[in-house]
Amino acid sequence: MILKKILEMIYCRLLNKPKKVYLNEKVFLMKYDFILNSINEGRWEKEIFQYLDDYLKPKDIFVDVGAWNGVISFYASKICKQCFSVEPDTKAIEWFKENIRLNKSKNIILNEFGFANHNGRVKLYSPSFGKSISSVFQNKGFMKEEWIKVKTFQEFLNINKINKIDFIKMDIEGAEFEIFPTMIKYCNKYKPKLFVSLHLKKEIEDKKISNTIELFKIYSSFIVENEIMNFKEIKNKILKKEPFDVLCK
Repeated sequence: MILKKILEMIYCRLLNKPKKVYLNEKVFLMKYDFILNSINEGRWEKEIFQYLDDYLKPKDIFVDVGAWNGVISFYASKICKQCFSVEPDTKAIEWFKENIRLNKSKNIILNEFGFANHNGRVKLYSPSFGKSISSVFQNKGFMKEEWIKVKTFQEFLNINKINKIDFIKMDIEGAEFEIFPTMIKYCNKYKPKLFVSLHLKKEIEDKKISNTIELFKIYSSFIVENEIMNFKEIKNKILKKEPFDVLCK
């Protein structure tokens, strides 16, 4: 069985063939990538897929910020009315577009830029573009760089003529702390469900912690690794400055 998987991996890489993703009764095609076996086996980002099944509805609008090659967007598109994806990494965009073509997707709109607290251009860093860890911060080993377009959250809404968002997924490798202040007014009005990967670390500035807590005040319930928390509990967890994923609702 292990040998079969290794041979399949080599075969698909050599021919650059798409592979079917089978996940929770949803099937879609993806250009072969090293994580697809993990996805099919339910080992990659399993929490977000479960939250989409539990909380995303057929008439909902879903926004995927840090969409990478589109795997979460394609999954969500099987459930919701419309998916708006945001991704600035040019290699990931190339793969995403090919995956849209392969799946003949009609309800996914790809926005080829990143989020920031201003409109303009910034540098994106990565050890290898196309991986899911590209960041606006030059972390250790992130030797490659490219200039990317960035837009504010409000400009994104304007471009796509979006009124009410029902569910936002955000995984943008630490840039979330710059975006949170720009989302507070909108989230306070519409209260979209928010799944976010918080890339907290000990040296993070107190202002960024305050911005996170201010946004989270809007919500009344939080789920971390299947544990339900209230605001006081999630605030204390944030103050520890350790990374974690959370669903705010």
